[in-house]
Formats: sequence, C-alpha cells, structure tokens
Amino acid sequence: MGGTLKTEVIPESHLLKSRVVVVDARDEQTWRYYDFSRGGPVEIHDRSSLEWDLAFRRGKIISNGGMTNKIGKAGLMDMGEVSYDAVEEVPLDREFIQDKATQTEPENPVLAQWYKYNYITHKLTARKNIYILRTAEGNYAKIQFQNFYCADKQPGCIQMKYAYQPNGSPNFLKNSGSFSTTSVLETPKM
Repeated sequence: MGGTLKTEVIPESHLLKSRVVVVDARDEQTWRYYDFSRGGPVEIHDRSSLEWDLAFRRGKIISNGGMTNKIGKAGLMDMGEVSYDAVEEVPLDREFIQDKATQTEPENPVLAQWYKYNYITHKLTARKNIYILRTAEGNYAKIQFQNFYCADKQPGCIQMKYAYQPNGSPNFLKNSGSFSTTSVLETPKM
C-alpha cells in the first residue's frame, strides 16, 4: 500500500522584507521623527536636517520636504486601496506631493486624511491605502498605516507596515539593482 508523499513548496517572497512598527505620537505638542534608513525613531533638534523622513504628532503626519524643509526630497503618493504585496515598484510617471503651507503649519495633503474619523464614536481608523514615500535622501518606502491606538487604548500610537528600498531603486523587490555603478556599504548611524 504505497502512497505518494505530497509536499507543498512555498516559494520565498520576491519582495523586500516588511517591518511593522509603532510610533508613540501621543504628545500633542512634540513631533516624533522617524528615519527609514535607520529603521526607527530619531531625536531631531533641527527640522532642516536630512536625518528624518516622516514626523508624527497625534494624528498628524508631515514629511521632510516642501514647506516643512526646503532641502528635503521627501514626498508622497497615494496608491489607493490596493493589496500591499501588489505594489512592487514606484510608478515614476506619477508626481510625489511634498508638504504644503497651510494657515497654521505645513502638512502633506496626501497624508492629511490617512484615517477615517467616526463622528459618533470619535475614533480614528486607518485607511487601507498604500502610500509610497520618497525619503528625504531620495530612496523609497511603501507604507500602510494600520492603527492609531496604543495597547492601553490611548490614541496616538501610529502603527505602520513598511518596506524600505535603501539603494535608490524604484522597486520593492529583493536583489534589485542600484542606479549607481559603485556600491558603498554604510554602517547605520545610531
């Protein structure tokens, strides 16, 4: 009574590894800066630095470009409500939107409504949209915001899933080539 053993081979993903992080932005007065090249929050004393990409304060998110920082290259595009894994490359025929001036302070119009607000419960729910970020230094990340609440149910802990492409390539595939002809190995600054 011989039988055949069936084994299912699960292919390794061809996409860059994604991370899920939580940025504690509960303080309504203080911006929390995040640098994708270092993969974490950073202390910034001069907002005109290129050492950060996005900054968070409660439900508000700004990028390191445009009216927030004239020398930063950061900008965003909204890919809409598409599958996270379906976004494999940056559509270079579309424009990145940088932070714009408002009556009070700069904001990025792409991220002005990254959430839905329920007027009955007064709760925020992250939209399922995928955003592409051109970082302050010109690299790319794809982002999906997932939550706005901390473990203790307090508002202001922004959870995001992202994949970061550090080599300047406009795609989110493993082993994607760089645009440069030389490779430089950098040690992350801590």
